Amino acid sequence: MRRILLFSRQETSYRHGQGEHILFIDDEIVIAQLMVTILSRLSYRVTAFNDPELALLAFRKEPAAYQAVITDLSMPHMSGFDLARAIRKISPDIPILMSSGYVKREDELAAKALGIDEILLKPDSIDRLSLALQRAIRKAKARATCVEVADPGESQHAETPPQERDS
Repeated sequence: MRRILLFSRQETSYRHGQGEHILFIDDEIVIAQLMVTILSRLSYRVTAFNDPELALLAFRKEPAAYQAVITDLSMPHMSGFDLARAIRKISPDIPILMSSGYVKREDELAAKALGIDEILLKPDSIDRLSLALQRAIRKAKARATCVEVADPGESQHAETPPQERDS
C-alpha cells in the first residue's frame, strides 16, 4: 500500500499560522476535509463547511471568532462571490481568499471589486496557500492597527472648514 505524504520532513518553505481561526467553505466534502488537515498542520484552527449558507449562519453568529475566510468560487445555492458580499457586510475587513479550478477574467475583476485578498487556483501548492493566508492576515492586522492609531487623533481635533479659514 502506498501512502501519500502531505508534508515532508523538510517543510521549511511553508508559513505556519499562530492558531488563527479560518472559516473554510467548499461544496466538495473531500476538499474540505483535506484542507482541514493541511491548515491544521500549518497551525491554524479550521471550521469547514460544504454548504455556504450554513457557513454564513455560523459567521453571523460569531464574526469575531474568525481571522480569515477561504471559499470556493463555484458552489450550488450561493456562489463564493455572494458569500463574500454577505461576509463583507458583517465584517468589512476580514481577509477573504477564493479558490477555483478555473478563473475567468470577469471573475478576477469581480474579486478585485469585492476586495478579495487573493484567488488561488485548484489544485494549488500548500506553499502558495500558506503564503497567501499569511499575507492576507498580516494585511488585515496592519489595517486594524492603523485604524486604532488613527481614531484617537481624529477625535481630539477637528479641521476648520475651508470657508472659515479664508475669512
